[in-house]
Amino acid sequence: MLDPTYIDSYSSINAPYQRLDARVKIIVTLAFVIIMAISVDDRPLRVIPFSLFIVFIAAISRLSPMVLLRRTLPALPFFLFASLVLGFSKGSEAAVAAFLKAFLSVLSVIVLVSTTRFSNLLKGLEGLKVPQLLVSLISFVYRYLFIIADEYGHIKIARESRNFGGSKRWQWKTIGHSVGTLFLHSYERGDRVYSAMVARGYEGNIRTLGTQGIVRADIIFVSISIIYLLSAGLISWKLL
Repeated sequence: MLDPTYIDSYSSINAPYQRLDARVKIIVTLAFVIIMAISVDDRPLRVIPFSLFIVFIAAISRLSPMVLLRRTLPALPFFLFASLVLGFSKGSEAAVAAFLKAFLSVLSVIVLVSTTRFSNLLKGLEGLKVPQLLVSLISFVYRYLFIIADEYGHIKIARESRNFGGSKRWQWKTIGHSVGTLFLHSYERGDRVYSAMVARGYEGNIRTLGTQGIVRADIIFVSISIIYLLSAGLISWKLL
């Protein structure tokens, strides 16, 4: 069953990166991904300065390498498959470079979502003038994933308590009924959740317990980060 606290379970750590404003972390993450994608061509060595940046971010957020690796593992098969396909057409260097770029990009996003409460992340997107409809969609997808997972847990327990078994045909028929029941129950429960949110004053805006504000440390960090990333991109093109 999904744990609602899994995504941002490290956001409450008293570390420098966690204390930064969500908008600053979103800007830095986007700058990292875009500049690296433009600067790193088909040469794997060009990712070195960007790798150092990720190591620095992980260090000031106090995230262990094992945590980052464990959260990256589900995406690794997609990186490997895409890299192998690219390797047949452009060669091994291009395949390695593509794998490293994808790996570091996902790492940067993992650091962002791991160190920022999901509500603050949505508030940060809202503060950066991301369309309200898109922010609301992200919010509801996040909420309803846990609703579906919870309903599936109840249906699975009920199914197994009735001695689920028999022939393969009977099992697939039962699973089909379970899937239909899952979506019906999830829809009904989701409607109740939305009604409860409206009753508590939900109007489409993201509300958080604390107020966000850009302070001097945020401005210094985002300025130094972007300068470093631009310099890393330039150095990669000139030297590597």
